[in-house]
Amino acid sequence: MPAAGTSGCAGASAAPAGRGTYDALDPFKVTVWDATGTLNGYALQRELERRGCFAELAAPRHALLAFGPASTDADAARLIAALGDIARQHRLPDRPLRGPAAPPLPFPAAARMSEPVAFGLTGSSQAVGSPIVRHVPLHAAEGLRAAAMVIPYPPGIPVLYPGERITAETAAYLQELAAQGAHFQGTPDGKLELIEVIDERA
Repeated sequence: MPAAGTSGCAGASAAPAGRGTYDALDPFKVTVWDATGTLNGYALQRELERRGCFAELAAPRHALLAFGPASTDADAARLIAALGDIARQHRLPDRPLRGPAAPPLPFPAAARMSEPVAFGLTGSSQAVGSPIVRHVPLHAAEGLRAAAMVIPYPPGIPVLYPGERITAETAAYLQELAAQGAHFQGTPDGKLELIEVIDERA
């Protein structure tokens, strides 16, 4: 699982030097993924952190690492060693190459626009006001209104706003992100097992 521009263990892949967007725009960014499809981006992030290498962010298909002016050859060597250790631990050189572990996720807004949600100057929804809030499992949230922003990171863009009706497409998208190990802001547990919704039963 080599870092971009380096050699390393079989069973991993990185963008060829000089061909990727990051090579052209930011040579300090290194994108890594498991070409055997064994580990998704979130799993790679966890494995790297166990070895003292902290990714800037992770996504379903890859992890992104950043070097800076203070980075040293020792930092690069530690990353390469960590990737090699991950490859050996999971026997990646013995596995066939199948591409990234997670297929691209369809974003729900591409197929359907959500209903408008009004906002005040404070950023809170005027339509929500001070509602009674309850927690429900995500799989049971379809048709209910979100009581708080739900923000997967990355990319750090809200998928739901307070007062927005939760559609089947949005619930399925969030469930897939959660299943792959994404982190969320605006949820009771950070894992999206529960979601805050407005209690409209009264």
